[in-house]
Amino acid sequence: MSIMKANWAINKILLFVFLFLSIASVNAKTEKDGGLLDKLEQLSVEKNALKRSCDSLKKVQKVKLDSVSAIVKSLETRIKADSMEMIKKLESSRDSVALLKADLEKNKKYENELSVLKISVSDKEQTIASLNNTIKQKDETIAQEKKNSDMKASQSYEKGKSDAKSLLENIYKSNSIDQIIELSTKGSIERDLKVIDKFSSVYSKLQQALIFFQSAELLNRKYNQSQVSDAKMKLKSIQGSKKAASLWTLLDDYSSMSDGLYSSIDKINEIDAKERVSGMGDNVKSKKYAKIFGVLSEYVFGYGLKAEEYPYVYNVWIQILNKKQADPDASVKDLQLLLK
Repeated sequence: MSIMKANWAINKILLFVFLFLSIASVNAKTEKDGGLLDKLEQLSVEKNALKRSCDSLKKVQKVKLDSVSAIVKSLETRIKADSMEMIKKLESSRDSVALLKADLEKNKKYENELSVLKISVSDKEQTIASLNNTIKQKDETIAQEKKNSDMKASQSYEKGKSDAKSLLENIYKSNSIDQIIELSTKGSIERDLKVIDKFSSVYSKLQQALIFFQSAELLNRKYNQSQVSDAKMKLKSIQGSKKAASLWTLLDDYSSMSDGLYSSIDKINEIDAKERVSGMGDNVKSKKYAKIFGVLSEYVFGYGLKAEEYPYVYNVWIQILNKKQADPDASVKDLQLLLK
């Protein structure tokens, strides 16, 4: 605003000088021309023109001053706003610097701790490396000892195997086939066959004993014509064995034994069809059971059933007996399916 006032003062001085010169010029001209009145009139006209010029200049100057004032106010507002924003930024920057400083202190603390940990880890790594080296040496020692032990064990096994083979061969040589069957089982024969050399003189004797045990197993299963026929054929190859001959006879009669019990169950089914004793007295139930037991007894005595000779058939016979003893009306048709 001080600049604007200085400009206005200069303009006023210039205007005064201009008027003074104009008046001086008019006076000189009047004196020269000799007409004072005309000069005054002319000066009056020029004065009015100058006044209008001044008024116009004042209006323009006022507009310019108002515009400049508005610009100055706008600049002051912007400067104030910018100053506040700058202050906020400075405060925020100061807070950020404080946080950064705190983070730097933490990082320095962590770096110190990390340095300590690195030293500790390095020490532990050296210890682990030393232990691994010790373990490696122990492993090598153990591996060598195991190798030596395995070699000794293998040698001992081979020697034991050779001794066992010799012992077994002597035992089997000194016993007949029936004695071998009497003293052995299927499992022991299969085990010894893996030890005895195929070219040994007792190998065939062990094979014959295995044939006997495999054939005897058929009496523990449901009758199968093809399997029984094959077993009877193999049993004939065992010369001089009473046990093999006896087993051959049992297998030869197996079909008859199985069919006989099957027929006995048919007779029991006929009794069940004619008599129902459920809900009746014990005397009536006992009479029916006696009839059923008579059929079962007739089969046992007629066919000569023995548990040690025909274990499978005997087991079916026992199941029939137990079922009917518990309930004389109980059906035994399901047990009949076990025979055929």
